[in-house]
Amino acid sequence: AKQNDITNITVISNGSSKEEFEQPITISIRKKLSIPQEHTFVLHVGTHTGLKGHSRAIKIFSRANTGPATLLIVGGYYPGGCTDECSRLAEKFNNTKEFKDAHKKIIVQHLSRAETIAAYHDADIFLFPSNIEGGASIVLFESMASRLPFLATDVGSVRDIIREGNGGILLPTDKNVPPEDTLCDNVKHWVKTVLKLLNIKKFHSDRGFVRAQVTGSAKLLEELCADKELREKLGKAGHAAWLEKFTSDKITDQY
Repeated sequence: AKQNDITNITVISNGSSKEEFEQPITISIRKKLSIPQEHTFVLHVGTHTGLKGHSRAIKIFSRANTGPATLLIVGGYYPGGCTDECSRLAEKFNNTKEFKDAHKKIIVQHLSRAETIAAYHDADIFLFPSNIEGGASIVLFESMASRLPFLATDVGSVRDIIREGNGGILLPTDKNVPPEDTLCDNVKHWVKTVLKLLNIKKFHSDRGFVRAQVTGSAKLLEELCADKELREKLGKAGHAAWLEKFTSDKITDQY
């Protein structure tokens, strides 16, 4: 539109429901999943498509010196996706001496919608190293609605969401990576199979796929785990911006 001198434009964002996120929370996810109160609770929400950065989240969490902490990955099953692989990877790390000594744990769990909202409210940090987003990631608005600070890859409209809401921090991100390099092993297999069947020698890497840099992302996660004041500042700013601009009511008025 800009290239063609079109100026009569309205951009309407995604958002999240005030009705959902301001209802009384009667569920304790910490209690339900036996997450100790002294653990820093890191949350990721995203269906197991293989494109939501689950394996990266696990690697970032495992690399970060978080102190006692739990990473909870909440996601629905997706045919041919990464559900089983995420569970295996979590179990592998949970059984290591390093995790046991550091009192760290990874939980991969399907939750109901009410339980997922409760998890947003219980968590300390939202970690979202997604590989591709079509636009404004709804989970980040849900994070803001819950006063939950987030760390997210520079993908889709995440940079704009941070600029407009100040509720999170960008993870160091590699851009324009081939999609098969972002995926878990199960999804890599079927992507490569499809490319072979279609006789596509090389998939163009300028489709918006990204990949979080593990070392730098782990450092940011460490710093946010250690800085409660910053977490509260980001959470408060994100929530205020959500109330002002990103509730369903505000978006409906724009339409």
